[in-house]
Amino acid sequence: MSFKSPLTLQELAENSLLRNKTVAISNLDNMPSVFFPSLFKKACIKKKSSIVKAMVQAWPFPCLPLGAMIKRNDSYRRILEIILFGLDSMLCQKVPHRRCRLQVLDLRIMPWNMWDLWSVFKAPDCCENQAALGLSEMEVKPQVKVVIDLVLKERPLKSLEYFIIAWVAWRQRLCLCCNKLEVWSMATCYHKDVLETLDLNSVQELRLYYMNDLTCLLNFSPYLGRMRYLRSLLFSCFWLLAYITPVEKQLFITHFASQFLKLKHLQCLHLHHVFFPEDHLEELFW
Repeated sequence: MSFKSPLTLQELAENSLLRNKTVAISNLDNMPSVFFPSLFKKACIKKKSSIVKAMVQAWPFPCLPLGAMIKRNDSYRRILEIILFGLDSMLCQKVPHRRCRLQVLDLRIMPWNMWDLWSVFKAPDCCENQAALGLSEMEVKPQVKVVIDLVLKERPLKSLEYFIIAWVAWRQRLCLCCNKLEVWSMATCYHKDVLETLDLNSVQELRLYYMNDLTCLLNFSPYLGRMRYLRSLLFSCFWLLAYITPVEKQLFITHFASQFLKLKHLQCLHLHHVFFPEDHLEELFW
């Protein structure tokens, strides 16, 4: 015979709050910050939408790591909508909740147990980019950054990814950040609206695959030049078609090389089956 361990005082208090949303919301002002993650997780699981929305508006940490808490399924979509509506209401407030410290909604997929580590509630590196660029406080508007990792291919985004990007695109004080970005083949043309929505300064790791069309490469190169905090760049399976003329190839190399000059923070460059820089390595990488 097995016995359940008795509930702790914290668990009893949380269960009581979840049964009475009015009491729960009214107590957010005085609730110790250490209780927020556990109560928020339970409120999400039990679909207590009013409590979830209120807790987002009073979130006492720089980061809300939602991607480390809920699996990608229909319930995740519902909770995400509630949280985004809470963000929307928060950003519209002239006087935000006195406890709110939220800077980042982190939607990157992480292990479930990450939610139990206090470090996950700190804002990721992408939040420092604007300050590092030397922008004054007057130029940097207070924003909430929505952080995701993206893979762009020649097909529509998943409905959840499209929903997130569209939501952010229509709101001035939400900023879409992407630490890891993959771009395949002709996806540059297919997902131009996504690239225009992204804060390209947030991209730290970029992987480019099978982008062998000259027009596609030329269209993408300006986006590459805007990734000023890029640390790692991978080219895989690149070769220019044989029918382009030497003049066209030289124009492309010159144009592409001009973007490399802007990557001041690049630390790692990986070239796998890349043939277009033959005889132009010095021009590209000097």
